[in-house]
Amino acid sequence: QNAVVQLRFDAVRDLLVRNQGRIAKVLPTHVKPEKFVWVTLNALARQPDLLNCEPLSIVRAVVQAADLGLELNTPLGFAYLVPFGGQCTMIPGYRGLVQLAYQSGEVASWRASVIHVHDEYVIEEGTEPRLVHKPKLVGDRGPACIYYSVARLKDGNSAFDWMNLDAIDRIRKMSKQANGTMWSRHFDEMAKKTVMRRHAKVLPLTNDRVGRALEAQAMA
Repeated sequence: QNAVVQLRFDAVRDLLVRNQGRIAKVLPTHVKPEKFVWVTLNALARQPDLLNCEPLSIVRAVVQAADLGLELNTPLGFAYLVPFGGQCTMIPGYRGLVQLAYQSGEVASWRASVIHVHDEYVIEEGTEPRLVHKPKLVGDRGPACIYYSVARLKDGNSAFDWMNLDAIDRIRKMSKQANGTMWSRHFDEMAKKTVMRRHAKVLPLTNDRVGRALEAQAMA
């Protein structure tokens, strides 16, 4: 079994090395292709189930991540390689969306967070929308109940969006990965990304990479 895994790893490694020039063409100038390939190979070594995917699909997913300038499967959570139906899929993390939004030059800050049932919070819509969240600092915060996204733009304006668990779950059930690795292992991150993706539709994010990342996330 170990020999089979090693053979698959070697085959994918050789494919990535042969495609390093292609990867270099789409990477942002500040990212070295050698490092990007090395990080990707480390991700494959840590998650050997990816090696069951069709090798060219791994290369396509890696090139897609390179095009967005998002490192794969690192603790920073910028983007992930995920197996699905024998194919490898690149899924941006919510931190990846934030990084791309910053690069647009239009967003001063953007973050997502979660409200638990024992936290103090106020959400008001209407002509003067307001969101106030005071996390419970001591003791059990209880289960998560609301995920929200808050953005501050370079012009000084700010905006927020929020979704409760029912709304998040409706989105999850429509996903190709509804019962897959990302939702089962990283529910909080996927939920934050879901509300950020909806919020992004009303934010002035003109960076083309943001749009492509949102399209990729929509497939997840």
